[in-house]
Amino acid sequence: MIQTNTEEAFNTAPSEIPWIEPLPPWQLFEIKTQLLPTSKKVARNNPQLTQELFRRFTENTADSALSVFTDGSCHQLEKVSSCAFFIPKLQERKAWVLENYTTSFNAELAAIQQSLKFVYPLDWQDIIIITDSKSAIQAVTHFKWEASSLIPEIIELIKNLKSAGTQVTFLWIPSHSGIYGNEIADELANKTRTDPDGVTMAYTSNIKESLSKLKDRHKQETFIKIKALSTNLAVTNRTDMKILPWLTHKKRYIQVALLRLRSGHNKLNYFTNKWNSEISPYCSSGCQEIENNTHILIECPHHASARNPLIDFLVSQKLPLDVPTITGLNYSIPKHTQQQIAKHLITYLIKTKLINRL
Repeated sequence: MIQTNTEEAFNTAPSEIPWIEPLPPWQLFEIKTQLLPTSKKVARNNPQLTQELFRRFTENTADSALSVFTDGSCHQLEKVSSCAFFIPKLQERKAWVLENYTTSFNAELAAIQQSLKFVYPLDWQDIIIITDSKSAIQAVTHFKWEASSLIPEIIELIKNLKSAGTQVTFLWIPSHSGIYGNEIADELANKTRTDPDGVTMAYTSNIKESLSKLKDRHKQETFIKIKALSTNLAVTNRTDMKILPWLTHKKRYIQVALLRLRSGHNKLNYFTNKWNSEISPYCSSGCQEIENNTHILIECPHHASARNPLIDFLVSQKLPLDVPTITGLNYSIPKHTQQQIAKHLITYLIKTKLINRL
């Protein structure tokens, strides 16, 4: 049985920010939101058009308004999160590394929180928070208190600014589309994330996120133990526990043969000999070699000519000639290339009639 210490998941220092009670329904208020009228795909394919669209969209912004570009950054492998904001009018650039690794969603919210705390004492009639995170905007403007531990203070800051006569507006823009302020904020967040001397900020996960981290850690520990105990390539070649797509075929007998070949549980002599010792484990074509996946796919000389197109394709793609690559267990190979390998494999199995023995 795999055990995980649940106490560790919640054994974090209390936040320096006091808990803020969510507003009752009758005190909720509208938070103004605007969306740049384009999509991410269109924006990335036409960055110059997007920049011009943004310029026209914001050219009538009043002099009393302060635009703030925010961005968050995460690196899943390094387990580091950061956030930043950039204020063009003030030429103010700030960035932080979050003390605890979190999602990009929370990193985006942290950037919004820090920007609001910065502008809070300033005297502006309008604050425009410009971000490329729709999910962060929706969480704040729809008062999704449970979505993040950062939401209550963000809403409290907006409410207090509103009471003081300052209107906060959120503006969504597409990411990586050449909009100057967004590019600066993105650069600041990424640079700080990789800077060993970067300024840190406190971040405490809420219960939902702590449970999610605990679940992910348990899953990873289980996965590592399963891999260590298995000799099946379909298991040992995996990089995670998620469902891994491979070629599906409309003909059932072909689909079954491919899956049996991939799993190693098939009717080849080596596997059949394990439960029926009267069957020889050696090649049925007369080779004095064990008849397993490696032998029929790579080594057996009786099928050399039928195997050549498959080998030629692998050579042309500079791919290794091994069972994981041929059977779709080399997960570094792109899906479209996997499909082409599978087509060559099916042709080979049908031509040699090996498909009837799987």
